[in-house]
Amino acid sequence: MVRGALFKKSLRDMQKSKAQFISIFIMATLAISIMTGLDCIWFTVWNHTDTMYRGTNLSDLWVTVMNPSEQDLWGIQRIDGVKQVEKRFSAEADTDLPGKPTLHVYALNDGSTLDQPEMQAGRFKKSGGGAVLDSAFAKAHNLKVGDTISIKLNGVWLSLPIDGLALNSEQVYAVKNTATLIPDPMLYGFVVIHTSALKSVYGQKVYNQISVKTEPGTDLKQVVQKADAVIGRKMIGTTLQKDNTSVSSVNGRIQQFKTLSFVFPLLFFLVTALITQSTMLRLVESQRTQIGILKAMGYSKIRILWHYTSYGVLIGVLGSISGLILGPNLFGRVLVPRLKLTLNSYSLHINYWNFALSFLLILLCTGGVSFYACWKLQGILPQCFSATNRPKRVPIFFWKHSPLSGGR
Repeated sequence: MVRGALFKKSLRDMQKSKAQFISIFIMATLAISIMTGLDCIWFTVWNHTDTMYRGTNLSDLWVTVMNPSEQDLWGIQRIDGVKQVEKRFSAEADTDLPGKPTLHVYALNDGSTLDQPEMQAGRFKKSGGGAVLDSAFAKAHNLKVGDTISIKLNGVWLSLPIDGLALNSEQVYAVKNTATLIPDPMLYGFVVIHTSALKSVYGQKVYNQISVKTEPGTDLKQVVQKADAVIGRKMIGTTLQKDNTSVSSVNGRIQQFKTLSFVFPLLFFLVTALITQSTMLRLVESQRTQIGILKAMGYSKIRILWHYTSYGVLIGVLGSISGLILGPNLFGRVLVPRLKLTLNSYSLHINYWNFALSFLLILLCTGGVSFYACWKLQGILPQCFSATNRPKRVPIFFWKHSPLSGGR
């Protein structure tokens, strides 16, 4: 009977202070939803881009050198930490489409395995003069598999049948250069062809880059220095994967949302703690007599502390669940597609480790503050309710007419 009355007391307390408890719930929900929402944005982008990089076997660095020889490849292959090297051609070409858009041309050998396109439709034929076109670019220009596209290389127009549509790990954030701020598939995209298609333009197969894949943990700076020694004066430059325009832009956005997901919600956690402290101090302060009755009835100090702490814990748990549901759906589903990234999927990924940390933090802001409010009052209870003076049993008449029973 006493336990049931104590539970009813909890419901009455929350009912009497419902405005304050609703405010705590709203702030807790906001804190968790903002944290999980912003956190899931960078976590989603990181997961999808990492999958693309691994699936397309993205190189760790590219050495730019005009017409690299087999000796150049052999020399780089022998560098400590280098796992694989391949030659390719990379350049930008004009098109005859409306608006005169630019396409970045990647020409690969038949046996190439590095920097492969991620096919969305059609296929990348191992021979022939066909092309694999940027799927976003194709959609913007109403092109499809089977159509033909013309590009201009070295002053020569090259007509290519579209064999497939794909994504490219080097064009996740597809901008022409660092001066371009926002990707626009109407103006820029990529096309992947075979080096054999360049014979009609240059009279032979031509290459201007060496793609390099290294073992995990390899010091890339050392590889660059040794590659410079191998190539010598013919080397034009090197580009690390992290310095690629697309990769660096994606990493910048990941770091941006990482920072926001950590800093911005802190304000809401702080406000939640302050509102909880104000509410619980006022509630516990107004229930000195009831706390004394509980002590007189034989409830331990720990039991009383938990009773009032449970107010904040309950609100914290409910707010966390609501925030976990609202945050990713409210922020993730709205903002991820607006980052202008060409991903293979926009399905959301939730970082449950970070959610667990934020869940513990919100419980500290609600349950912890509630515990402190009651613990602080326990030391200043009237002496008449102290452990040495309390009666061992409470008369039934006194219990029935006490505030704990609802005054019945």
